[in-house]
Amino acid sequence: MILRTILTALTLNICSFAIAQNNFTKGQIKDDRDGKTYQTIKIGNTIWLAENMKFKTEHSDEVVKNDFGIKTDGYYYLHTESDEACPNNFEIPKESDWNEYVSFLLRLKDIPEAVAIHSSHSSKRVTGKATHIADSSFDFFEAPNPLNLQITGMIQGGALVADDALNFWSRMDDSNDSKYHLHVQKNEYGNHTHKHHIITKKKKNIRKFAVRCVRRS
Repeated sequence: MILRTILTALTLNICSFAIAQNNFTKGQIKDDRDGKTYQTIKIGNTIWLAENMKFKTEHSDEVVKNDFGIKTDGYYYLHTESDEACPNNFEIPKESDWNEYVSFLLRLKDIPEAVAIHSSHSSKRVTGKATHIADSSFDFFEAPNPLNLQITGMIQGGALVADDALNFWSRMDDSNDSKYHLHVQKNEYGNHTHKHHIITKKKKNIRKFAVRCVRRS
C-alpha cells in the first residue's frame, strides 16, 4: 500500500512537471517608441513577441500590395537595421532560442524529439545548418502554434516575394553577424548566413526579412 502511494505520488509529480514544461503564458507589451502594442508569449524564462515587429526604421518596408494571399504581418528590414526594430530590453533571437522553441513545440505536439534530423551544410557562399523534422504530422504553422508563425515571404528589390517560407533575421550564440537569418518552412528550419542578396550594389537583389524579438528573464 505504501509502495503504491509512493508510486502514485511520483507519477503525479512527473505529470505535473511535464505539464509545467509545456505551459506558456500570454501577455502584452507596449513599445514606448511609437505606442504600438504586441502580444507576448512567455515560455520558460524567455518572453517572445507573438507578432512580427512593426517599428518604422529608415529603410523598412510595409507591404501594401500583396498578390499572393500570404499573411504579411509586420515590416521587413535590412540586416543593418534589424537590431533597431526590437523594443527596449528585447533583442533578435539566437539560434539556441529557436532550438529551445522547437523542443517546446515538439512536446506540445507530442512528438518525440528523436525524430528531429539535423543536417549541417557549409560552402563558400553559405554558412549554417538546417534541421528537418521527420514526423509527417509536424507543421510549424498548424496548431498548436504559440508564436503564431505564418508564411510571410520576403522583400527583394522592393517587392514582395512569396517563397512558402517565413524568413526572420537571427543571430548565432557565438557571433553577432547580423547577416544570419532563419528560414522556416512546414517541417524544416535553417539558420545560415551569406553575402549574396544581402550585401550587394544591385538594389533589385537586396533582401529584407521580418523581425521577431525575445527577452530572457
